[in-house]
Amino acid sequence: MNLTRRNILFFLFYVSFCSAAENKPFASNREVFFIVSDSMINKIAAQQLQQYSLITIKTNNDTFTNYFRQHFIKSLISNNKTVFENSETASEATLELSVQESSVFFGDVFTESFLGKKKVERSIRLSLIATLTSLSNGKILFSKQISESVVDTVNYADIEKMNNASLPMTNFQRPELSFFDSFLEPAIVIFSTGVAVYLFFTIRS
Repeated sequence: MNLTRRNILFFLFYVSFCSAAENKPFASNREVFFIVSDSMINKIAAQQLQQYSLITIKTNNDTFTNYFRQHFIKSLISNNKTVFENSETASEATLELSVQESSVFFGDVFTESFLGKKKVERSIRLSLIATLTSLSNGKILFSKQISESVVDTVNYADIEKMNNASLPMTNFQRPELSFFDSFLEPAIVIFSTGVAVYLFFTIRS
């Protein structure tokens, strides 16, 4: 009986420990977008702006591009570029940026183990057109659509926390739970917990 009691207590402790271990924070959708935009600007700076240190930045006047504008500037400055917003007389080249796509997609709900936490695959994609023009002769040096995606796995329960409702680029459709996830699994958990509690007090008495 003592052995059975210890096994039950160990099981309950193990479930609680695993649940606590899985409660790690995930980056919000906005934070991931900023990580992706940093990566894209870093690549442009490394591959196209090597010989230019004075850059005038121009961006389309749309909601998505305007939201990323200041972050684009911050990324360029972190790459040791002197950035101008309006003046072209002091710079060497003009970098025009326009966001074409920003999307968040969640896949199907799954669990990695029986009674484990529900998880989903999150895919965040950012796509922009970058055009670099020399100010000495007006020659277009570079014009290309650049896209980058980040795919990770997050807890289904944390989806709402990771969304930034004020930002249109982070809107998403919440994935639907299957019949097993919605009804059968919770019923199994409740039944198993009830059995464990019943056995604990029955053995104890």
